[in-house]
Amino acid sequence: SFAVIAVVSMTIIFHAKYLISLILPDFYLAMIPSLNVIIISMVLFSSWSSVAIVITAKKIHMYTAVTNWICLFLNIALNIVLIPRFQILGAAVATSTSFIMRVLFGILIVEIKIKTAYNYSNLFLFYGIFVLAIAAGHFLFSSLLIREIVIISYAILLFVFFLTDNDRKYCLDYLNRRA
Repeated sequence: SFAVIAVVSMTIIFHAKYLISLILPDFYLAMIPSLNVIIISMVLFSSWSSVAIVITAKKIHMYTAVTNWICLFLNIALNIVLIPRFQILGAAVATSTSFIMRVLFGILIVEIKIKTAYNYSNLFLFYGIFVLAIAAGHFLFSSLLIREIVIISYAILLFVFFLTDNDRKYCLDYLNRRA
């Protein structure tokens, strides 16, 4: 799910101006920075579903309540500090921070209680590349064509290096059935 959500999110972020202008009045364009912050955190948060499944399957879900409370108080504290200074962008940063912390706490719970020894480096590496690609697309590449090349390059990078052999086979089988 991470790979698909990352590519779709990158596409939405790079085309937000056009998508919003297409369906909403132009004054909604001012929300794009906050939208981007939320979407960027949601990409990592999408991995929560996998972590939550492991937590539920191993019957250690009582720890998620603690995680949820910690993230709730973190969100409230950050909102109190950030909203007066940064308005809606501050709220987006606070919410995004609590989303990311929830995933990190979930991973920590799984590793402490189950000791899966799963290598999370790929997830964090490709999330880091995602964030860098978004930043480059925002600050360096104003051309829509270059942004499209960035999206396609990232998708290929994920397909080749992030997905497992079984994931790639599943994707190719799916595409062959659709053809």
